[in-house]
Amino acid sequence: MADIQTSYLENPDNGFWVAEADVNGQSKVVGMVAVVGKRGEEEDGSYGEMSHMVVVFPWRRKSLGSQLTQKALDFCKEQGYARLVLDVSSPQTAAISLYQKFSFVQSASHSNTHSSVCRNAFRSSYTRQKLRLSTPNNREKA
Repeated sequence: MADIQTSYLENPDNGFWVAEADVNGQSKVVGMVAVVGKRGEEEDGSYGEMSHMVVVFPWRRKSLGSQLTQKALDFCKEQGYARLVLDVSSPQTAAISLYQKFSFVQSASHSNTHSSVCRNAFRSSYTRQKLRLSTPNNREKA
């Protein structure tokens, strides 16, 4: 994340979105999400990897996480990616619930975490398979 311009904005395979809101008359960042494209790295095609999903506390439970997740999914569909994957740690129950609402399923579990705060936590990978494009005439739900 050290160089957002080069890593995300100048690379058409990647995406980066920031949600802003008016807070006391000033525009403040209240959420963000990034997607890194992984083209041709696996047998079953290219995919997107979602990272850096953040929603600040006062803006949680107000559908902002859903909007950012949908933005990432839409981007992956536009890019022709077969799926979107992400990692989340076990204490993040609200995030896990959000991703499950979007039909993500757990695809792996890792007990090795780098967090000193959550020593008993585990990380899981979640995958949303079969991203399909929809057109105005064919509103197939993915």
